[in-house]
Amino acid sequence: MKKIKYILGLFSLLALFLVGCQQETYTLGDLNAPSSLVINTQVIGQSVTNPNGDGSGNVKITLTANNALTYKIGYKLINDNTSPILTQVPTGSVTKKFEDAGVSTYRITAVAYGKGGTSTNITKDITVRVDFNMDPTIISNITNNSSKTWVVDKSVASHLRVAPWSDNDGAGNPNNPATVWWSASINEKEVCCNCFYTARYTFTKTPTNTYTLAVASPDGIFMNKADNNLGVTGTTEECTPFTQPTKGFSFGSATSRPLPNDVPATTGFRITVDGVDGFIGYGSAGNTYEILESTPTFLYLRARGANQSNLWYIKLKAI
Repeated sequence: MKKIKYILGLFSLLALFLVGCQQETYTLGDLNAPSSLVINTQVIGQSVTNPNGDGSGNVKITLTANNALTYKIGYKLINDNTSPILTQVPTGSVTKKFEDAGVSTYRITAVAYGKGGTSTNITKDITVRVDFNMDPTIISNITNNSSKTWVVDKSVASHLRVAPWSDNDGAGNPNNPATVWWSASINEKEVCCNCFYTARYTFTKTPTNTYTLAVASPDGIFMNKADNNLGVTGTTEECTPFTQPTKGFSFGSATSRPLPNDVPATTGFRITVDGVDGFIGYGSAGNTYEILESTPTFLYLRARGANQSNLWYIKLKAI
């Protein structure tokens, strides 16, 4: 009898052990995408007499949705066929300053993210007025009120440099846009990529007060083949044969990013070259350049990179 009780006791302990070792299961619950996403907009200064705003270009935007954990938002002109660049708006609220002079219609794209990466997106079109008067001194500095040619200034340090575009890397890790990751030393690209210094950029003001940019690149264009908007593919950063047709460009106001410590101020203006394949200086930069500094002989620009994650700084001199 004692032996039977002993065996039964062992079976009871074994049963308890097996129950205790059962794997726990976890569930995320219902993975329903956010619903009822709405884009609320307030064009600053909008009234009966100013239906498209007061000319500042500022628009307050609020995103709301059910079951949303965070949001992203992007903007583009209504006639722009490219995809908008989406940036994080954790609270769903942002004030956007639109910069294209005149009355323009923009498409706002909003994405709400929920549990498990689920998402919902919508768009909204708004029309905004931007009053803009370009500084005539900067126009004269760049074009000589007729035509002026520029080259990358290899004789100065940091004639090309790169910094982060965003204040985070997309994975929640902080960046400081005022930090410079890398700067070129004097003549640094002369041996490997002298085309960077021989390409010429001629800015012209026409008699009808429009503007053109002609690029002469006898030795090719310096670019990263993996990151560019010029239709060039590859994996290396080098001089690449490329012919850029003469393009129009325009001036506008610029919403500045944080500045490096050695750049005390910005002009508050920008140059936008027509077409996504427009560029100045470096083939892997975008087509919109903030004018950091402008004199009759020196032009300091910066632009978001073609891969959207960085800022390229370029120093040019008049010849």
